Amino acid sequence: MLGIVMLVAGLACVGLGFAYTASSDAPATCERERHEAVDLLAQATAAGEGTEKSKALIAKAKEKSDWADGDCVQADSMRSQGYMISGGGLLVLLIGLVLFMKAKKATA
Repeated sequence: MLGIVMLVAGLACVGLGFAYTASSDAPATCERERHEAVDLLAQATAAGEGTEKSKALIAKAKEKSDWADGDCVQADSMRSQGYMISGGGLLVLLIGLVLFMKAKKATA
C-alpha cells in the first residue's frame, strides 16, 4: 500500500516540477528585453555618437539590460527549482516502485 502511495506521490511531484518550470514567462521576458536593449543601442548608434538623444537611448538600453539580467536569473532559478522538484519526484517514484515490487513478491 505504501508503495502505491509513493508511486502516485512521485508521479505528482514530477508533473508539478515540470508544470512549475513551464508556468513561468521569465525566459520569454528575458529574451524580449534583451532584444529591446539591442534595438535601443542600434537606435542610439543611428542617432549619432555623443548626442543627447543617443545618451538617452543608451541609458534606456542599460536599464532594459538590467531588467533582462534579473529576469534571466529568475528564469534560471525557476528552471533549477523545477528540475529539483521533478528529481525528488523521480526518487520517490523509484522508492515506491521498489516497495511495490517487494510487497508483490512477498505476497506471492
